[in-house]
Amino acid sequence: MAGPEPPARPLMRLGMLWSAEAAQKVLSFLLFVALSRGLTVAENGLYGLYLSLFPLFAVAMNWGVSDILTRETACAPERSRRLLAAGLLGQAAVALPVLLAAAGAWMFLRGDRTAAALVTALAVLPLAWGRSSLGVFTGHEHFGAAALGQVLLRALAVGATLAMLWAGAGVPALVGVLGPVHLLWAGGMTFCAWRRFGGEERAPSAADTRWLLREGAPVMAGGFAATAYFAVDLLVLGLFLNGDALGRYALGMRFLFMLMPLTEAVGGVVFPGLSRAAREGAAASARALEDAWRLAVEVGLPLATGALLLAEPLTVFLGGDQYAGTGFTLSGLTVAAALFLPALVGQAQLRARGMQTLAAVLFAGAALLKTAGAFLLSPAFGGNGLVWLNIVLGAALGAVLFAASARGLGVSARRMALGILPALGATTVMAAVVLVLRGYPVLVPIGAGALVYGTAVLPSHRRRD
Repeated sequence: MAGPEPPARPLMRLGMLWSAEAAQKVLSFLLFVALSRGLTVAENGLYGLYLSLFPLFAVAMNWGVSDILTRETACAPERSRRLLAAGLLGQAAVALPVLLAAAGAWMFLRGDRTAAALVTALAVLPLAWGRSSLGVFTGHEHFGAAALGQVLLRALAVGATLAMLWAGAGVPALVGVLGPVHLLWAGGMTFCAWRRFGGEERAPSAADTRWLLREGAPVMAGGFAATAYFAVDLLVLGLFLNGDALGRYALGMRFLFMLMPLTEAVGGVVFPGLSRAAREGAAASARALEDAWRLAVEVGLPLATGALLLAEPLTVFLGGDQYAGTGFTLSGLTVAAALFLPALVGQAQLRARGMQTLAAVLFAGAALLKTAGAFLLSPAFGGNGLVWLNIVLGAALGAVLFAASARGLGVSARRMALGILPALGATTVMAAVVLVLRGYPVLVPIGAGALVYGTAVLPSHRRRD
């Protein structure tokens, strides 16, 4: 059986996952355009509702197991096979009451929202199983295998959804078809993980499952709060806006959801290193956190800048002329996603140090503030009010979580400031190129800007790594 690979550099990790993410984004982009143009504005709003529920169910059924498996595999790889089996059993036990509650709500209440809950829950459970297997690959730092698994999942999901769209299926069927797709993928990933990694052969005990669920509960709570933080937008706006207005906001929110795997990759690639550094002491943790901060800035800064410069033509390209004039939603939510990156890094650091409860509490507080703010702002300001709410709270949450994760470690503010200078310079060059090419079809400045930014920022990594 293969053992753990030598630790990969942060840039190499990010490169592996981003190469996969680039392939996934091409597929997602095609699906995004096909759905936006193939569905009516009102149907886009309903599809956005499904997308808001999907990550909530995913976090609940995953129960933080994939994160704990990554952490424990990184520190004790010989335990991965036994803990993986325990995790899959635990996730099935957690999912059962969720599925029963969703089925009961649909049977007695009917309606679009209860149907969305049931269809989404059925599609999510096998996805949670597959992510646990990916967690084992990540803990062993087999990032190439993890990346290929993610690309395979996206290709299967996009292909199945497009087939249903071309067949004229409704929104519930577009989501429901993901159930068998996720089950097929999860079975393949679990088989590969089980065959590839050795370790303890004995069957998992009930104690293993209980321990995983106890460790994962704070991770789940924090992940649920973090997911609800964004998902609440469409759920609250749906109470105050008509179908077309909700559909226009949903386009920007769907773009945000498409970006989230890109931003979450930053936390994912540094998590194993942060976990090992936490065992080595404060100095190692401080340096690992500084590296993670640098990556967060290198991702978030060009992302936000590009969105501010190209929001309107990108919005029209994605959804057509019916979405003209709504670029502010897309640009504002993308800026909010960039500001959210330090929060994801802080969350990864706290989890690595066994402080997942603190991360959960901070995210829960932010989600409650976001929900209260959404109810206050939606009636008077609609979607624009929520865009500003996302920006302000995103910045505040990122600052608080990163500060909490750095407390007591002796993180150097000077090294952090110097570390982001290459990203600032590269973003400036990228912005100049994008401004020159703004009159061309939107994919031209996007591609040129990405190429210029990557070329400008990579030399600094070669020097430091």
